[in-house]
Amino acid sequence: MNRFLAALLVLGLGVFPGCRARVSEDGAEAAARRQLDLAQRLQASGALREATLEYTIIAEQYPQTDAYGTAVRKAAHLYASPTNPSRNDSIASEWLAVHLGLDISTEEREGSALLIERIRETFTLRAEIARHREVADSLASVTRGLSTGSLRLSRQIDQLHGELRETREELKKLKEIDAQTSKSRRRR
Repeated sequence: MNRFLAALLVLGLGVFPGCRARVSEDGAEAAARRQLDLAQRLQASGALREATLEYTIIAEQYPQTDAYGTAVRKAAHLYASPTNPSRNDSIASEWLAVHLGLDISTEEREGSALLIERIRETFTLRAEIARHREVADSLASVTRGLSTGSLRLSRQIDQLHGELRETREELKKLKEIDAQTSKSRRRR
């Protein structure tokens, strides 16, 4: 009887793990499919942030399932979507690179490659815009400095004109006094 139990135990260990793995694979496939359906409903209802999260979870947790390719593609496209509040071009590029590594159609490959190129162009344009803003801010700062300096110089010029007027008046008075002094010396 002990040999019978031992044989049954050995047979059970050999057969049941395979069954468990198959059940586990079927369970993962079903779970991924349910989550994919949820993500698609969220996307259809306009809940893009939540849909993006669901697609990402599927892609990360169920890479061996049929839903993986769809989840990767949809996560990439939603991360790149300008209408998605959780838009992130860096993450979109990463998911697109993963998508390009999958066995996909030529049309999907071209679409993903084009989207990656557009994201790169966007990065370049954003960097250029940032540089232009820095230059504009710098020029605005210089302009403010110049206008402040110009205003200060204008005030100094006005002040010097006032002082020059006063000096002319004093000089005129001194000339009159000198003329009067000369007249009075001549009279004596």
